[in-house]
Amino acid sequence: MSNNGGNLKPDTLPMSGVALLIVLIMMLIAPDLMRKDKAPVKVPLAHTAEMETEDAHVVAVTSDNRVYFDDSLSSIQHVKDALSKKMSEDPYYLVIVRGDQFAKEQWVMDVVDIIKKTGAQRIAIATRQYRQ
Repeated sequence: MSNNGGNLKPDTLPMSGVALLIVLIMMLIAPDLMRKDKAPVKVPLAHTAEMETEDAHVVAVTSDNRVYFDDSLSSIQHVKDALSKKMSEDPYYLVIVRGDQFAKEQWVMDVVDIIKKTGAQRIAIATRQYRQ
């Protein structure tokens, strides 16, 4: 507090410093909180471009034919129902398919076909980039 001729005024500089620090911490943590890649899937390597961060549903297919919807173990019927509801609202909402590199290709393609039947217009297949 500073004293200007008998008037006490609160010193706001320390408070603004704390507020700035909180904003910086939130900016650093937010991207990690929004990621949906916790399902136990090891995607294959490919020559790809970095994708811009965008809100999307993620469907992961494991090597033992389990399906994860936004990092939660789900049935294929639940995935179909949830995506059908979302696609009725916005058919251009992005759906990312993360197929394990050891998953059967036919099972991954069957999941992609199910996603297409929900009305999804934008479907992406996730891969890892080669590091040079």
